[in-house]
Amino acid sequence: MQIEEVFRLANGRTLFTGVISGHAGAIGICECALLEGQRTRQVVRCEGEPMVKKIDPSNRRRSIATTEAVVLSSDEARSGRWRLVCVG
Repeated sequence: MQIEEVFRLANGRTLFTGVISGHAGAIGICECALLEGQRTRQVVRCEGEPMVKKIDPSNRRRSIATTEAVVLSSDEARSGRWRLVCVG
């Protein structure tokens, strides 16, 4: 995922939102690395995608949730330099 924004919800979850290319199916539970270029800032266990009805099936903007503490500010997320990549 090319991260566009990060949202911290009142229920303790953090949502990464952005563009996912080349993966049409829903993303499930996995470990993901938070990357800037090739540098890993942290690895988080993700719950996968919250299931929402997609109005436009060509929309590549999606979200991935985690309950772990995420070290990424909204400004950093909006910079376009950060990716979330499944590592296991």
